[in-house]
Amino acid sequence: MDTGRTLARTIVASVVASVLLASAGGVLWYLRAQHDHRERDAAVTAAARNEVLALLTLSPDNPQATRDRVLAGATGAWREEFARGAGPFNQVVHTGQVGSRAAISASAVQHADQRRATVLVSANAVIQNADSPRGHPGAYRVRLVLENQDGNWLVSDLEFVA
Repeated sequence: MDTGRTLARTIVASVVASVLLASAGGVLWYLRAQHDHRERDAAVTAAARNEVLALLTLSPDNPQATRDRVLAGATGAWREEFARGAGPFNQVVHTGQVGSRAAISASAVQHADQRRATVLVSANAVIQNADSPRGHPGAYRVRLVLENQDGNWLVSDLEFVA
């Protein structure tokens, strides 16, 4: 009888240990997934915020620097669209003596997976030009679609929204 009880105890202990190990593994997997999502969301948000700041921070003395900053964070249709309009954009900034200092007021990830993300960014800027050298405030709301390209999040679509 003792052998039967010992065997039963051993089986019960083994089952309990297996359940505990499986539960611990599940918890560890969940915690790792949450950590990965937070890291991804932080990288996506940083890339979106940087692109908006690059677009809204202007200097009439060096509009090419703005162009280069925007294109560095861009890909796909957004990159092509901005590159196409860069010549006239640079001309307007330089000729109109347009300057702008921008700051991000809020941002949020609307959707994200491992390949694509949509981020909403709110920014405020003080815009100066030849007609308004003291500047006037501007508020911007931007929706950006980003794509993961070899570990770098780049903006593939950018749209100003109300």
